Amino acid sequence: DHEGNPPQEEVRIPEIPEWASGEWTDWKWNTMLIEGSNCREIIDNVTDMAHFFYIHFGLPTYFKNVFEGHVASQYLHNVGRPD
Repeated sequence: DHEGNPPQEEVRIPEIPEWASGEWTDWKWNTMLIEGSNCREIIDNVTDMAHFFYIHFGLPTYFKNVFEGHVASQYLHNVGRPD
């Protein structure tokens, strides 16, 4: 939350006592700063299935975006281009 408020109850990560047992690895957070792009371009990139062929050299065989509340998921199966 940009105002520093705690998360709403329905999106709060539950406390898992076993996590602190020492049998699990610590969380690892990765961030990526994208400069020089409008946020709209990033969304367009996510939803543009055709660009995978030309930009990522992959041929999508299955592609689906699912938006549920604050969560966005992308399901993609692809194969390499023949060239």
